Amino acid sequence: SGYAGRYVNSAPWSFGNERSTSPAGEPWILGHFDEFDGSGQSIEYDLQYSPLDELRQAFLNDMLFLQGQNWLDPQSRALHVSFLLYNSNYDHFISNRYTVEMTAFGVVRPFSEIGVFRPGFVEYDLGFSMLSLDIIRLCFVLLICPVQIYWDFMYERRVNGAGCKHLYSVQGLADLAVGIIFFVMFGLRYGNFNVPSIDYFVQQAQTPLDAGEFAEQYNFHIVMDALISGLLLYRFAFFLRINRHFFLIWSTVEQAAMVGCRLLVIAVPVVVGLILVSMAVGGSYDENSRSFWSSLMRVMLLIYADVETVKDYDPNRGWQLSFNVALYFLMRLVFVNCWISVLIHEYQKVRVAAGSTETYRWKEYDYVVWCLPWPFRNLYLNFLRPKIERPAKDSVEE
Repeated sequence: SGYAGRYVNSAPWSFGNERSTSPAGEPWILGHFDEFDGSGQSIEYDLQYSPLDELRQAFLNDMLFLQGQNWLDPQSRALHVSFLLYNSNYDHFISNRYTVEMTAFGVVRPFSEIGVFRPGFVEYDLGFSMLSLDIIRLCFVLLICPVQIYWDFMYERRVNGAGCKHLYSVQGLADLAVGIIFFVMFGLRYGNFNVPSIDYFVQQAQTPLDAGEFAEQYNFHIVMDALISGLLLYRFAFFLRINRHFFLIWSTVEQAAMVGCRLLVIAVPVVVGLILVSMAVGGSYDENSRSFWSSLMRVMLLIYADVETVKDYDPNRGWQLSFNVALYFLMRLVFVNCWISVLIHEYQKVRVAAGSTETYRWKEYDYVVWCLPWPFRNLYLNFLRPKIERPAKDSVEE
């Protein structure tokens, strides 16, 4: 212990309680069949030890010794190998955790969890630039979200007499979600990840801690940032409905989706049945058909006629050929054609209900009145473009 890169406190022959706990206090790892706490026997090495040849030889000697001493016995349920890497060029840490899960009923399942993260954001020029951009985004969220929600609320109350209906609509929920998710993401980015990289590096060198949870939180806040972008894209697309062509496409897809939801009562059991049949037919020789989710992706690729996926099927296997024929008949000839017919039917209904194109031939004035709230609208009409062409019934002071 303490020699050739081994940590002084390493005691692989003694049982320890929660030795691999994470910084937030989570002592367990979620496996495919069970959950594991941080207790057990462990051995630790200093990966910064020099020369590395001695560390490598010490590691090999220890593994041979532990193997001879039956360090892993029939009562062992998991073997965990975890270490932390650092990329100085990008200032990112890489959490690596490899687990071999050994169940009581004889199944051995290896899996890995690799995550990239930064312990702190506000450092160096890039971090301060990101902070500046996030502050600008925060100002826009504080300005636009309440104004947009209030504007739509008043419009709904003026048109339908009940403004609360907007808060339960998809658009209202999207506006609320943008604000809530952004504040959660902003709090995680600058509240949780506030440790400078050098300090975190020294902390890991002195007391190794599992960084898996830290990496999961980092990835979670990145996903929330992407979700905000998706919600904003949805709201921008909804705003583009003022264009007649976009309105027809949007309304067609919306109405067709409502019809499609009723068809899910039939489609979902059929797809689940096809997935189970795919697992039964190809599970013995195809690794992509041995789990539900991988079989689901394989069926989806076959439905979309992915060339590489189709090549893997052997027509000499009778059950496999029968499955392909059933899949083609049910999905391509029935469900896909039904969906196309629903789209065409709903498009014709929306196009007729939309009326003549004369109503939608907007000019600059119409777009200004629709898009801008009243302070900016008056500024644009009275100062920026006072000579704009207006309808006869509208006054300058509108």
